[in-house]
Parts: sequence; structure tokens; C-alpha cells
Amino acid sequence: MSLTGKGRKMLGKMLGKNAFICFGFGLGFSAQFMLILNVFLGVSLTAFSQPMLKSYDFQVVPYSETTRKVYTQFLDAQQLHLTTLSEDNLAFLWPRKDSMALNQRFDTARCKEFYNNLYSKKTLLIRTVYGYYDSFGVGGTGSGGAGGAGAGKAFQVSLGDQAEVSILKAKFLKPCPNSSAFACGFTEMTGSQGAGLRGARLAKTIKGPNGDLKNVIMEFIHSSDTNSDRENRLVSNFNLPSASQRLVSEAAEKQFLGGFREADVLIYLGHARAGGGPSFFPPVLKMGLSEDPVNYGYYTSSQNSFGDMVKAFEDSSTPPKVFGLFACKSAPLFAGGKNSLSQRLQAALADRGTLFLGTSSLTTSNSDLGNYLGLMDSLLGLRCGAGFKRSTAIEIGGNKMIYLGRTP
Repeated sequence: MSLTGKGRKMLGKMLGKNAFICFGFGLGFSAQFMLILNVFLGVSLTAFSQPMLKSYDFQVVPYSETTRKVYTQFLDAQQLHLTTLSEDNLAFLWPRKDSMALNQRFDTARCKEFYNNLYSKKTLLIRTVYGYYDSFGVGGTGSGGAGGAGAGKAFQVSLGDQAEVSILKAKFLKPCPNSSAFACGFTEMTGSQGAGLRGARLAKTIKGPNGDLKNVIMEFIHSSDTNSDRENRLVSNFNLPSASQRLVSEAAEKQFLGGFREADVLIYLGHARAGGGPSFFPPVLKMGLSEDPVNYGYYTSSQNSFGDMVKAFEDSSTPPKVFGLFACKSAPLFAGGKNSLSQRLQAALADRGTLFLGTSSLTTSNSDLGNYLGLMDSLLGLRCGAGFKRSTAIEIGGNKMIYLGRTP
């Protein structure tokens, strides 16, 4: 990605010292029988299949205020960079007469078709759902658990979805610094969100591709009940959510799956769970303390959430125009594999003409946030051609944004 002036200095500083990996954002660091029960008796498969976990020895660490400040500054730098891409902006160039110069930058017919389709209704709904964003790691000092295993290490956990929703909310509520910035200037909507639903709803009026006014509603939803992973779990079995956490997780999951019918732009930010996600519940853990205790075998063997996502997409008669999975290796895990679920997702994307955005490898929270802001700024500012792709060109650790479908 190319920066100039202040933007390069700010962004370089943020990336150099605070490139937290996707699973380390806040610390600095018999099937048929169960199917019958689930379908006919309404008994959850999860309750039967999740292994028992009677002890929980992880130290709960609050989301770092330093990290919050760093990410806020990082997004300010990214927005400064995005304002330099305005030469590829359809809204600015549409009234101009020099069509030859216009066509040298991007295909105007293709770009207009994309945005006329995206803004075909009076109101554009952008729904962003955060998964349960846990981060396990080691920090400080501690006994290392019973028997002194790992003595001198403190196995820790932090949650980030609530904090990052508040960071994004604050960013979009800020006044726009100039006419070349678009992911800004929103106002907060009031009113009840429904049982278990946590997050924020923002609104803004913008000029559409044909000059008419369009209403934009942005929804930010998070999946954790409290900021303590321990408090979000049942004491009798720490691999199951507490009653209040189950309510919040189910509400977030419902909004995500419902987004395949209701949203024009649907984004998931969170963990891929090695292809078993998206994940809106506290993760299933392995026995014993570990720097990365998530039981990935549970997720890769069940893939219940992946299946629910694909089915919701297939069943929708009004699918989103843009669908993004901002999670580790989301493109190869969900939309690039040869298993049946990946094949079905690829077919649904092609059949519906939905533009898909995913990641190529392990991601970082700051790269996800920066690329998310770039995508929103482009969609709101009607950005086209190379400018559109440059808005999501933050690469850390070799990760790149992968597109499936026609970009504007």
C-alpha cells in the first residue's frame, strides 16, 4: 500500500510496533441419534458434543487501553491514506465530460452497474457481526497451574469484540475530515435492539451513483456478554456458555444468518476456528493449560456453523451484494476448498453474483480493522477500479485480501 506524508509516518509506526496476530489482539501478545434429538426434540447438538471442562485456570486480562489507542490512531492513519484515492471515485467523476480520461482509470460501465445494483433500494443496510473474539496467550508471571506445569508463566485470555465494536463506532461517528472521506459523519440511532442483541446502529444520508439521496444504516453487533471469558461460561462445564452468554451468542448468530436475507453488505469479523466457524460462542477448550487451548479438532470435525452459513446463503432470495469474512485464512478455508461446504459456497456466490472478500492467511486485528475501514470507505464513496482494491491493500505477515466476483 502506498502512503504519503503524515499518513505514511503514522501508519508505519502503527504497523511496526503493533501488528498483533489474529488470535493475539489484546494481550500484546452417534450422529444420526443426535440429529433426531436436534430435529424432533429441539435438543442442542452442542450440549451433547462439547467435552466436559471442569477447571478454568486462565487469568482474565482486560482489553488493553494501549491497544485501543493504537488501533484508533491506526484507523486515523488509514483514513488519511484513503483520501488520496479519491481520483478513482465515481461520485466525483460522474459529472465530468472527459470520458476518455475516466476510462483510463476504470471501466465506467462496470463500476456504474456495480453501484446501481448495490444502491438499488432507498436504504442500504450494512451489517457487521463480530464473532466471539477471544485471545489466549502467555504474559506476566504465574504458577502455570496445578503441579507447577509451566511455572513462571501466566496463561491469559482477553476478549476483543466489544472493544473493537466501540472503536469502529467511534470512528464512524466522527465528523468527516474532508470531502474525500466517507466512512465517517454517521449519527447513532436510538431504540431497543431486541433480547440479547448487543452493539450499535448508525445512520447517514449520502449521494448515490445517480445523484439521488440514499440512506445508509450501519449495524455493529458483538458476541460476548461480558468482557470476562470466565464469567461467560458455565461453572459446571466451562465448555458451555452461561445462560446470559448463550442469549447474546444466539442473538449475534441469528443476526449474522439473517443478514443473508436482510443485508446489502454482510461482514463477519472474528475467528475462523480452522474452518469450523464463524464462531459466536466461547470456544471449546482442550484439557489443561496452553498458550492456544482452543480445541480445533472439535470445530473441524463438526463444521456446524459453516454449514449453517452456507444454508442461509443458499436459502436466501435476497442475498447480500457484498459478503466478507475477515478471519484467518477465510478464503481458502471457506471459499477455496474442495469439500462439499466450500463447493456449495462457491456455487452460491457465483449464482447470486455476490462479491466475496476473504483473507489468504493469518490476519492481524489492525490489518482487519484497516481493510474493513477501507472497504466501507470505498462502498460509501463509490470507489472504482484500482482505487477500490488499494483501499483494502494492507498486508501484514503475507496476508492479502482475496476477491471472488466482480469488483467495481
